[in-house]
Amino acid sequence: MKLVVKHGKETCELDCGAEAKVEDVMAQLETLTGVITRKQKLIFQGKVLLPSQTLEAAKLKEGSKLMLMAGTGVQTQGQLAAQQVVKERAAAAKERSENFREQQRAKAARLAQGAGSDSSLQARSKAWAKTGIITLRDSELDSLPDEVCSIGAAARIADVGGNRVAHLPVGFTALSGLQRLRLSHNCLTDDVFGVLTQLPQLAVLALDHNRITQVSASIGSLQLLQRLLLSHNQITSLDPAVTSLPSLVHLDLRSNQLTSLPEHWAGCPVLAELDLASNRLEVLPEGLASLQALRTIVLDSNRLRHIPAAIFRRCSALATVSVHLNPLTVEQLREMDGFAEFGVRLRAKYEKQMEMRVMAPSNGFDEGADAIDWHHWGG
Repeated sequence: MKLVVKHGKETCELDCGAEAKVEDVMAQLETLTGVITRKQKLIFQGKVLLPSQTLEAAKLKEGSKLMLMAGTGVQTQGQLAAQQVVKERAAAAKERSENFREQQRAKAARLAQGAGSDSSLQARSKAWAKTGIITLRDSELDSLPDEVCSIGAAARIADVGGNRVAHLPVGFTALSGLQRLRLSHNCLTDDVFGVLTQLPQLAVLALDHNRITQVSASIGSLQLLQRLLLSHNQITSLDPAVTSLPSLVHLDLRSNQLTSLPEHWAGCPVLAELDLASNRLEVLPEGLASLQALRTIVLDSNRLRHIPAAIFRRCSALATVSVHLNPLTVEQLREMDGFAEFGVRLRAKYEKQMEMRVMAPSNGFDEGADAIDWHHWGG
């Protein structure tokens, strides 16, 4: 039996057996849309379908059209108020960000009026050589001027974020003394690593908001790298070389298309923060348990149903695990092997925050996952 399901602007077609139930349809939709089953509301001819219903009992037939809505369950007044505060703060932050970017664009436009002249670039390059800091953020550049590469080993910091740069020139490798490099919000693709891995002094590398799909194995040559930011790209898999960076403390892979992770992580002995939110992960490798320095792992908006017990037990510094918006609920999390050991560290973290009078999250004590939605649509 073929069914047509509309979800927002998307339309999905599913094939279901005659003996199938509505919950089977919901399971397929979780894979296709990423909306976990407990958040789904399926509507047919104005009626909400119950998961336990058979397709026949729901009067579905070949070509039936359904509507999928995603919900968040019943919320308390306190939760609603907290969410409103968060929304207001986010709106204010967005406004400040837009105002700042508008100021930056205006500044870039003013600079662009004279930046094209040889004398202007020469003057700026002299300042770069003197300070060791190259600044070209939000300058509406499609490519880097030759003056950047002319700074050579004197450059320590370079910020080229917020442009339209698609390729780094081969001469960029002359900046062999670079320690911090920001290339965020550009149009860079996989070939960028051929240049970057020739910069052995890099400690901070920001490549977020680009068009990268694969991370080259050559990244393993950056043995001094401490922070690697790769969020908001299109990365589908992670080369094991990323897990052999001995100085890496912070790794951000949020908002990519990862379906799996490398098995072995012992090559990152000081990794403390790992952000894997908004990917497509269904399982976690037990090898993550070798991360003895890991304090925080963020796994929100994936497809996880289980956390290996070894991660809870052997990651002795781990005090924050966030798996919101996954099929895994907080009730299931509490029942998992090793959670008791992790729970001790989690409570200790909140007790320390209270002693130091640090503000806790707006929703109070957070065990890291969503609670079961006590109210289910239609029953």
